[in-house]
Amino acid sequence: MLGGLLKKIRGSEETGSSPSVAGTAEVDRIIKKLEIKAQRLAQQRLLGRYRSRFKGRGLDFRDFREYFPGDDVRTIDWNVTARFGRPFVKNSEEERELSVVVVLDACPSQNFGSGGETKRELAQQLATLMVLTAVASGDKVGFMKTDGTLSRYIPPGKGRHQKQTVLKSIWSPLGKQEQTGGNNLLACLKELSGQLRRRGFICLISDFLAPEILESKEPEKTEAVLQSLRKLSYRHEVIALRTLDKRERIIPSSGVVTLRDQSDGRTVRVDTSHPDWRKQFQAKWDSWNEHFADLMKRSRWDWQEFQTDVDPLPGLANFLDARGRR
Repeated sequence: MLGGLLKKIRGSEETGSSPSVAGTAEVDRIIKKLEIKAQRLAQQRLLGRYRSRFKGRGLDFRDFREYFPGDDVRTIDWNVTARFGRPFVKNSEEERELSVVVVLDACPSQNFGSGGETKRELAQQLATLMVLTAVASGDKVGFMKTDGTLSRYIPPGKGRHQKQTVLKSIWSPLGKQEQTGGNNLLACLKELSGQLRRRGFICLISDFLAPEILESKEPEKTEAVLQSLRKLSYRHEVIALRTLDKRERIIPSSGVVTLRDQSDGRTVRVDTSHPDWRKQFQAKWDSWNEHFADLMKRSRWDWQEFQTDVDPLPGLANFLDARGRR
């Protein structure tokens, strides 16, 4: 499991030394473990399903690449296949120019975790897996990250340097990086819409706990988020990966406890054993969950949720597999 490695990374960050020499080594070990896991499933179905919507048939031919499960068999070149003894497909201009952009929301609410991993660490793992999948597919890869105060955007590109730059940015605090653009999720979505001129693939990773997403107390902000999501889904292939912790939906009966808001530091004392409070909490969570699902449906985003105490790779593979079949 990655829990031990993640605890070492978390410790180095909390002491203000991230990325330290030790921290950098641990990050490299995490990435290596994820790369091995991603490649294992990629050969079976992940890459094929991930690319199935981007066959590029009917466009200018450029070169050949090896066949991945899920590719359209009509693109197989049988002469090249016979020559090399393994299947090859024709590569089009559209395939060569596909840009995959991973958007990572690292806002304070992502720092919560009731077990060995936080939502932020889960989001980092998901982002790493998506980047490695894109690189293995021969696609351009870009990255955007926000922590609610700062943000950074790395335009899509190829090559070993691009891969290392993106992976380092996933695991490094924004305060240690060169900053750009807006400072919240909505601002990032608007910036991304302006940056991506050509059709691409966008993966948004967040817990979606921003007030304008959870509730409609400020309808104009909620509508702005909806319109930004719709604009992206109209021009690009889009998916959302939602990070959750089990204690966010089911709070144990532990008597009177003090809860702190990760975003603004406010605290409140509640009696978690009181039946009325538990009933109200459950109703509130159900309302938030329904509002989020409705937002994704109205904006035409496919989405999947992931939990901190569950290995994200099988769920990610199944999600992309099912999506590719549709």
